[in-house]
Amino acid sequence: MSLHNALEVVNLIQHHKTPRGMLRAVDGISLNVGKGETLGLVGESGCGKSSLARCIAGLTTPQSGGVVIDGHEARDTHRRDRLNRARAIQMVFQDPMSSLNSRLTIAAIIEQPLKVHGIGNAASRRARAKDLLSAVGLGEHHLSKFPHELSGGQRQRVSIARALALEPGLIICDEAVSALDVSVQAQVLNLLNDLQARLGVAYLFISHDLSVVRYVSDRIAVMYLGRLVEVGPAESVWQNRLHPYTRALIASIPDDDDRREIPFLSGDVPSPIDPPPGCAFAARCPMAQDICRQSRPELDATARAHAAACHFPGVAP
Repeated sequence: MSLHNALEVVNLIQHHKTPRGMLRAVDGISLNVGKGETLGLVGESGCGKSSLARCIAGLTTPQSGGVVIDGHEARDTHRRDRLNRARAIQMVFQDPMSSLNSRLTIAAIIEQPLKVHGIGNAASRRARAKDLLSAVGLGEHHLSKFPHELSGGQRQRVSIARALALEPGLIICDEAVSALDVSVQAQVLNLLNDLQARLGVAYLFISHDLSVVRYVSDRIAVMYLGRLVEVGPAESVWQNRLHPYTRALIASIPDDDDRREIPFLSGDVPSPIDPPPGCAFAARCPMAQDICRQSRPELDATARAHAAACHFPGVAP
């Protein structure tokens, strides 16, 4: 457990009961996010990114594994434990309209975390809300407005302001820009970068869009069927692409110069209820050999070096 990390996740497992069996949403994930660092988490829809985020934030309880926040193990034994986790970790969700209370003014939305945690009085909370709005590029006149009176980009700025209210060490951005227009995406991404430079906050930035993740991240972790398959410095992952799944994701980006490197992903993702033995990507991998279908490769995602859970990392088809 390093005091240099804002977050450490240790062998986290989150399975869900379904009529067909146990769905392995998060299947033994370990990772870390350094203080002031951005770790981008990328993967296809349904790979378990949001389930992992909710476990880390304490919104759901995993079956096993640990979450360490700023060197202290997170527990949910008492209400005070949950409040402490909320102060340390906040989330910015994909759809700001559904994550903001439509009945409250913007001022009340931003002040609400402060009220729940018993911070300040009415006057100081209002002053804090005004400062936070200014920090995200909105004016004092927005305090009296309601969410439906704002644009999508403005609503997401309010979500970011609310997330900053408790001065967390880590903010989880779960597809935080995917619902925005491209021009607005760029504005929000630049805002997140500016806030990080000023406040030293760390981000776990979750997206299915690798090009966006590359822009904002110091490191990138690639997730497939509930597990991490590659992790490393952002440019190293982008340029070297040790895992064939990572290469296929990048090759699928329309304007990527190297999209001819490997065919687009074919076939379906295996069922997370009944995953195959060995490497879960083997059925879709052009390099798969017998060992891939028999033995599951492991990955030390807590190391700072570039690594992949692949029997033949970096080997082109």
